[in-house]
Amino acid sequence: MPDFTSSLYLGLTHPSGSLAPWRALTLCVPAALAELPEAREVAADLARLTGAEAGLLFPSTLHLFRDLFGALAGPGATLLIDEKAYPIARWGTEQVQLLGTACDTYPHHDAAAMAKKARRAFRAGLRPVVTAWCSRR
Repeated sequence: MPDFTSSLYLGLTHPSGSLAPWRALTLCVPAALAELPEAREVAADLARLTGAEAGLLFPSTLHLFRDLFGALAGPGATLLIDEKAYPIARWGTEQVQLLGTACDTYPHHDAAAMAKKARRAFRAGLRPVVTAWCSRR
């Protein structure tokens, strides 16, 4: 399970001297407005590295949660999130809640409580979506 409490949640590291030099650190526009030219290639490489069929890159963890939760939310959905999930994950949940999607928390690391809430939502005619399982202790 990825640990979104760390900026190194993929567990990939490298010595700084192994990086090739670059002419500019950024594209000079907000990350949300421009995709890096190498993004698709990097996503495919990450997918191969992790054994996945495909990969997807987001400009930041905040964009990941906002975009992903926005795509998962909507009429008939309820989002369930660990009460101690990474704050940025909670912000993504708060965004869709403002748009009318039901959201609920479950006790930290309590899979049984999460499953109970998911079953209750399903019985109420909602599509339960577990949006963040917290890996923090």
